[in-house]
Amino acid sequence: MAAFFTVNTAANGNLLIPLDNLLWVNTGSATTTDLYYANGAAAYTSDVITLTHGTEASPSALGAMIDVIQNLIVQSAQSNWKASIIDITDLLPSMITDVTIGVA
Repeated sequence: MAAFFTVNTAANGNLLIPLDNLLWVNTGSATTTDLYYANGAAAYTSDVITLTHGTEASPSALGAMIDVIQNLIVQSAQSNWKASIIDITDLLPSMITDVTIGVA
């Protein structure tokens, strides 16, 4: 069963973020967190979903964002298949303002 995060963004309303094929979570900048996905294309490339959020001024604050997302991924993997969508809007340390898709 596919699993998803849902988030209410200021820019685009409610969006679904897939968890299938998610490889890792990393900081992009003080205002972005990137989710990297296996895309089956050429070696060393991946699809990226970028979460734009409020400014995180310290490395520990950025680390907290990553930790919360990773813990929610684990929670999703361990949950009942009927609970395959987790609303992360109010669970993250910073408000998500936008979600974009790209290739790394």
